[in-house]
Amino acid sequence: MKQEPKNKINQDEEIEKLFSDESFDNLLTEFESSSQTFHEGTVVKGVIVEVSDKGIIVDIGAKSVGFIAVNEFGKDKHLIKVGEVIDVFLDRIENRKGEIIISRENAQRYSAWNYLKNCLEDGIVIEGKILGKVKGGFAVDVDGVIAFLPRSQVDTMVLADLSEFIGKTEQFMVLKIDDTRGNVVVSRRAILEEQRTKEREEILSKIKVSDILEGIVKNITDYGAFVDFGSFDGLLHLTDISWCRVRHPSEILKLGQKIKVQVIKFDEKNKRVSLGMKQLQDNPWETIGDKYPVGTVVKGHITNIAQYGVFVEIENGIEGLVHVSEMSWLKNNIAPSKILSVGQEVEVMVLDINSEHHRISLGIKQCEKNPWQEFSDKYKVGDILTGSIKNVTEFGLFIEFENGIDGLVHTSDLDWEDPDGKEIIKKYNKNDKIQVVLLGSNYEQERISLGVKQAEDKNFKQEIAKLERGYEAPCVVRSVKKDFLEVEVDIGLKAIIKRIDLSKDKKQQKTDRFMPGDRLDAIVLLFDGGTGKLMLSLKGVDDNVAADDDFDIEQYMNTDTGATLGSVLGNVLEESRSIAEKNAKADKK
Repeated sequence: MKQEPKNKINQDEEIEKLFSDESFDNLLTEFESSSQTFHEGTVVKGVIVEVSDKGIIVDIGAKSVGFIAVNEFGKDKHLIKVGEVIDVFLDRIENRKGEIIISRENAQRYSAWNYLKNCLEDGIVIEGKILGKVKGGFAVDVDGVIAFLPRSQVDTMVLADLSEFIGKTEQFMVLKIDDTRGNVVVSRRAILEEQRTKEREEILSKIKVSDILEGIVKNITDYGAFVDFGSFDGLLHLTDISWCRVRHPSEILKLGQKIKVQVIKFDEKNKRVSLGMKQLQDNPWETIGDKYPVGTVVKGHITNIAQYGVFVEIENGIEGLVHVSEMSWLKNNIAPSKILSVGQEVEVMVLDINSEHHRISLGIKQCEKNPWQEFSDKYKVGDILTGSIKNVTEFGLFIEFENGIDGLVHTSDLDWEDPDGKEIIKKYNKNDKIQVVLLGSNYEQERISLGVKQAEDKNFKQEIAKLERGYEAPCVVRSVKKDFLEVEVDIGLKAIIKRIDLSKDKKQQKTDRFMPGDRLDAIVLLFDGGTGKLMLSLKGVDDNVAADDDFDIEQYMNTDTGATLGSVLGNVLEESRSIAEKNAKADKK
């Protein structure tokens, strides 16, 4: 006779014992009389009636019992006992073999799915375990339902390393559920933001300007950095990071860096906090003027090159601008990048300091000898010089000398017989050597006036020596302006007569009484043998201002609205150079 397995006998005895037990009998009777209805795709209750190595037999009160594998119970293995009432998911009431198909795992998923839907509707916080990384985020187990946690929903801060969250059980909010696709999206960030909002309201109600806080750099942008204080954020603007020049916040700050800042502004209405780092440091600009007085020469390194100049760092974080016009005495329009490079050490002079706006103007050319000043110191009006024709224009010749500077021979100073110089200028060619006489120079304005016709007069220099105050100098009117006459004395020097010097009678102090070509006998008021400035007067010798020993020429020059000889010649030269540059560019094209 075949012997029954021992474990089978024990199980039969246990079942017999349970069936004889009044409590189980009542439980089964109550379960069967509950008249639960069966619908596929729903969760029903069942009683464990048999447990074996193969699995668990569950009776749900249908025509047949169902089978569930042991591994479907997972962490609920303590429920695997005969007589336990459990929830199962009814997949099929009857398959082809007449078997009922049930599942413990699907029941849990079904319950969890409905629970998650309720949590989404009611805003209930759930717990889940972060399983691992997936594309764009993480997989989270929520009671058997695998939910998606986007990377952006992990934290309120942008974290470089999120691997520390894998394997941890965290709290989440349900953001979205898709029944059709079976997708669930959860957020840890929403929990943190809700907590932060409560804490933020409480903390911001106490915050005030000048408070010193410690936070972590949360995000870096082109215009500044956002600092996280746990319950709220604040903006640290680029201009408030350092007293020194900062081109981008990343030069000083890093993500995750802990920093101390001061509250410099608080917008109570919009709950916005403006922060400053530099306010916790000494302001070097308050003493920069004492440390680097105007005229100081210092070495520095070029940090940046722009079209309009270069920035030079003269000490850590303190930069000044060398404008393109302050780079070279002779190369005024050259691109900075062609003569200088980033990192190059240069010697500069402090030209101006604006502590309020944190600006320093520097010059490179000021650290070298000024060739224009050297020329003015070396040569005086009447000196004969030799140069080469740099450019021929419709208004005159530009003459270049050995040291690289150049001067202008205006067409009116080319020939005595051709006052306009339109014909005589045709005989001159570029690069020709030429002998000229110095008529005047102004090194501050970098202007030199030259003449060719005056060089023909061997007594020119002796005649110049006579031009002392009070000397009578015959002249001819060349141009009539509203406030002055432009004249040329017979030896070939340009001069002006201000309106106030046209007559002792104020009624006669009108320039429109004269015409170009009029011959006049004028008195010398001022002649500068270096600059060539010549001022004349038509008033009488005995009672005019030139004969007064107490005459203050500087005060005289500052009275009236009339122009000076320097401004007249300056305008001519400026116009001449402008036209010359345009012609030069046209020649290159």
